[in-house]
Amino acid sequence: MFIPKARPGINWKHEAASLKMFDYLVDDNSLRPVMEQHGLVLPEDLDFIKEQIAGPLDNSSGREEKVNNVLSKPKCMLTAGHYSWLFYYSIHGFCNASDLP
Repeated sequence: MFIPKARPGINWKHEAASLKMFDYLVDDNSLRPVMEQHGLVLPEDLDFIKEQIAGPLDNSSGREEKVNNVLSKPKCMLTAGHYSWLFYYSIHGFCNASDLP
């Protein structure tokens, strides 16, 4: 990977960077009210989304098994990168949930 080679002294993880990027996008674009308008329950749904990216959070209140069973990498082979592309294509109208297997 590029970051560990370019910055050998830094402890960088893709999932941690993805969580920071997600938090930044939500905050910088003031998305919480929009998410609530679309039926999300905050902060629980934000935690659920973050668990899809990086696995169980420390404050996940017992959802670890559900998250791991639904989207465990060995079972369905989805990664944070797959979610990024799915999100990108869905917001630009290239696909929607009905396109998924």
